Amino acid sequence: MWLGTNTDGVTLIRGKEFIHITEDRGLSHDMVQTITEDRSGNFWFGTRGEGINRFDPNQTNLADKKLPLKFTYFNTKNGLSHNEITASLEDTSHNLWFCTQGGGINMLPVEQINNPTPEFVYFNTENGLSDNKILSILQDSKGNFWFGTDGSGVTRYDGNTFTHYTDKDGLSGNKIFSIMEDRSGILWFGTEGNGVTRFDGETFVHFTEKWVKAERKRKEQEAKRIKKEAEAGMKAREDSLINAAKAEKLAEEKRLKEEDEAKAKA
Repeated sequence: MWLGTNTDGVTLIRGKEFIHITEDRGLSHDMVQTITEDRSGNFWFGTRGEGINRFDPNQTNLADKKLPLKFTYFNTKNGLSHNEITASLEDTSHNLWFCTQGGGINMLPVEQINNPTPEFVYFNTENGLSDNKILSILQDSKGNFWFGTDGSGVTRYDGNTFTHYTDKDGLSGNKIFSIMEDRSGILWFGTEGNGVTRFDGETFVHFTEKWVKAERKRKEQEAKRIKKEAEAGMKAREDSLINAAKAEKLAEEKRLKEEDEAKAKA
């Protein structure tokens, strides 16, 4: 397991062993905001201000804390549009996507991955994005890309057309920190300060702190109602059994009395 930290580079957890990789060992920046593994097993570390570090974990001196490691660096000097990387992914065609805080999105085609001076494909406000500050990314089960922005909602890209969604369309907030798709194909957007939005392709549903409290209260009231109804039903059954027993006792007493009276007349 690989962990990116805010001040201490990257940590690899391998069994009970913790291996720390920092600037001292060759990492370009100790603030790592995103990690993606490509199909070849290389890891791509997106940093706060020093671009991307490609890293081969099969280096023999990985566990030796004193020895430097080999990285391939990508930044604005060799093709990136911006050095702060906020999110990344490898798509189903093995292209790599890097979101930035100000330079839109940089897509690295699979055939360019091993090129030391790669030709990135740029997506920004000039060719379709609603914002150049991108915080999150997802490729859904249909192949569409979803980009969460830093204040301009969500953008869907189907490979040809960009479609934008904001709070005016139904989102609960326009700053999107995370995007995920569940097993049913429903999309979920995590916002800053406005909870979570669920989107089924047609309708947006909001889940906020206020909604959670209201839903909790509704469930508590529903539970009380069910309990009250159950208790009322149990009491009604008990009363019914008691009344039936009383009626049976009265009938038996009447029968015995009639028998005694019949014997007395005889």
